[in-house]
Amino acid sequence: MSNEFDLVSGHLSESLKLLSCSADEQIKYLHEAEKFVLPVDELAQDYEHWMEVYFSLGGAAAVSTLRKIDGILEKYSGMENAEHWSEAALKSDPIWEQVRQLAHVALEELSGLSNARSQPASG
Repeated sequence: MSNEFDLVSGHLSESLKLLSCSADEQIKYLHEAEKFVLPVDELAQDYEHWMEVYFSLGGAAAVSTLRKIDGILEKYSGMENAEHWSEAALKSDPIWEQVRQLAHVALEELSGLSNARSQPASG
């Protein structure tokens, strides 16, 4: 289970890194698909997927911060909030800056746990 958990934690960290990137870096990522441009909500869908799998495997680090990110993305989802899910919004909408800041915090929290797990027990 540890290998699976480590794999999922790695995917979650990658998703958080993408959420923490600048708008320009996020847009570049969305345009890297070979035959089409990914929609902006792909950022949220990828994060939501890996967060759910992480929690299903018993992940407990950064729970509060991960839930805050999810809450923001969920609050602004749906067709009635479509203006938040454009490339222009990535650059100018304050919710995306809030998500970036929280993603940085979550990465630090997850990194701290990872470093603690890799340290030999002192005694």
